[in-house]
Amino acid sequence: MNARTWAIVSSVVALHVLALWALHQGLLRRMVEVVVPVMLVSTATNPPPEIKPPPPEVKPPPKPEPPPPKQEPPPPAAETKPPVPVIQATPPKPVLTPPPSPPPAAPPPSAPPAPEVLAAPKAAPAAPAVVTTPAPAPAPPPPPAVAVAPPAPAPVSVAPPAPAATPAPPAPAPAPVVAPAPAKVELPSSKADYLHNPPPDYPRMSVRLGEQGQVVVKVLIGADGVPQKVELQTSSGFERLDKSALDAAMRWRYVPGKRGGVAEAMWYQVPITFNLKKE
Repeated sequence: MNARTWAIVSSVVALHVLALWALHQGLLRRMVEVVVPVMLVSTATNPPPEIKPPPPEVKPPPKPEPPPPKQEPPPPAAETKPPVPVIQATPPKPVLTPPPSPPPAAPPPSAPPAPEVLAAPKAAPAAPAVVTTPAPAPAPPPPPAVAVAPPAPAPVSVAPPAPAATPAPPAPAPAPVVAPAPAKVELPSSKADYLHNPPPDYPRMSVRLGEQGQVVVKVLIGADGVPQKVELQTSSGFERLDKSALDAAMRWRYVPGKRGGVAEAMWYQVPITFNLKKE
C-alpha cells in the first residue's frame, strides 16, 4: 500500500476512535441541566370604572281620592194644600135689541072732489080752477131710543174652600206610674243562738304583749249563710289580732240577709273586740 492509502485509513481509524472516545465521555458525564429562568411580567392596570346603574325612579304614592261628599237627603217637602179654584163670574154679554121701527106715516088726506063748473054760454073763458092740495102733516118724530140695561149677571155661588181637617186631640197623658214601695231589707246576722259560732282565737303573743282592740270585718254573706269573702274594714292596730278576726269571720255561719222576704247575698260588717279583761 502506498502512503496515501495509509494516510486515509489512519485518518478514518483516528476519527472512529475520537468518536468512540467522545461518545464514551458523554455517557459517563452527567448532563448539565440548563435552567432557563422564567420571568413573570405582571402589569398593573387600573380596572375600568364601575358604571352604577341609575337608581330606580321612586314614584310617589298616589294621593288617596277624597271621599265623596255625603249627600244630605232633601228636606221633606212641606205639605201644600191644593189651591181652591176661584170661579170668576163673567157677566153675560148684553143682548142688543133693535129699536122699534117708527109707525108708518099717515097717508095724506085725499083732495076733495072738484066742483063741477058749468060753462056759461059764450062766456069768456074762465081761469082754470086752482086746486090747492093741503100740505101733508109732518111725520111724528121717532120715539127716543130706549137704552136697554144689560141683565144683571146671575150670582155665581162660589163654594167656600173645605175647612182643613182639624187635628185629632192629643192622647191624654198616661197616668204617672207609681213606683212600688221598696222591699223590706233584713240585714244578715251572726248572733243567732243556733249558729254556735265560737269566739275568735286570742293569739298568745298578743296576750303576752298586752295587745287589745276592736276589728271591724266586712263579710260578703251568700244566700245560704256561708261567707264568700272577707275584707278588713277597720284595723285594731295589731296584725295578729286582725288576722285572727278575719279567720274567725270566715269560719262563722250567718243568717242571710233578705229583701222582700227572699234571701240574697249581702255585705255585712262584723265588729270583733279583743279585750284582755275578759280573759
